[in-house]
Amino acid sequence: MIQLDHVSYTYDGSENALADISLNIADGASLALIGANGSGKSTLMKIISGLTIPSSGVYRLNNEEITEKKLKDPRFSRMFHKQIGFVFQNSETQLFCSNVWEEIAFGPLQMGLTVQDVQARVTEIMDLLEISHLKKRPPYHLSGGEQKRVAIAATAVMNPDVYLFDEPMNNLDPKNKSFLRQFISRLNQSGKTIICSTHDFAYVDDLFKKAAVFSETHQLVRLDDYSRVLADRDFLTKMNII
Repeated sequence: MIQLDHVSYTYDGSENALADISLNIADGASLALIGANGSGKSTLMKIISGLTIPSSGVYRLNNEEITEKKLKDPRFSRMFHKQIGFVFQNSETQLFCSNVWEEIAFGPLQMGLTVQDVQARVTEIMDLLEISHLKKRPPYHLSGGEQKRVAIAATAVMNPDVYLFDEPMNNLDPKNKSFLRQFISRLNQSGKTIICSTHDFAYVDDLFKKAAVFSETHQLVRLDDYSRVLADRDFLTKMNII
């Protein structure tokens, strides 16, 4: 589904954020992105989501190269963004509508769905994430855990094939971490592709099949079974991950 061939990204044409990344991610995969802060995990997810264009190399989704020119085409961009859902690390940066209902309905309305279809989708996803009681609340008046659920709902309501989660467990209490872990697991079991950067290994145990490990030099240094990577404590210590 996702192919990255020798992808690099540099800030201001000089500072590396990603260095020569080649990675294939199959449909229905569950992949953890692991690495020290600043190793390039978030940049990689921005490239996959179309928010950032590689400085060099090729990114393909379903065998079609994703380019800046194509993403400027409204029809292609709409099709692309229906397939990829990105849940940001900081939910506040993702929420901008006046209340929770409008926040979750925004995406489906932009897709041109009927009011009846939008209402059905929003109601279903709010029930699924147990946030129906928040529908009239402003997002900025919610707790961190509530904001995270709303951000996920605003993504899930679009029913994308690929979900990108950037440090989803950050600043959540144990109850919300447990709920989110179960939700991500159910998404993957239903056939969705899950790509997630994380440091909170205790709450994602057994959630991922594979792990991609990034070095502080912004390179992909290991792609292996998640359980094998997490068991290699010497390697994790060397990579400044634990």
